[in-house]
Amino acid sequence: MPLPEPASSADGARPPVPPDPARPGPGRLSARLTALRECEGEHVQATLFRPVDDEALCHDCLRRSLQVA
Repeated sequence: MPLPEPASSADGARPPVPPDPARPGPGRLSARLTALRECEGEHVQATLFRPVDDEALCHDCLRRSLQVA
């Protein structure tokens, strides 16, 4: 039994999908990403964190620096 063909317009084009207002457009960052900062500690890969004040280190690096001191 053959499957039914999907509904489409005569030329096969799909109608345009309106942009999702919850997703930022190209070149713009979401509010969640703009609040992040890259840790200045030693990491193999860049580590982003959400600072509370003017912190430059993520939680793990801050804890490590307090243990060494």
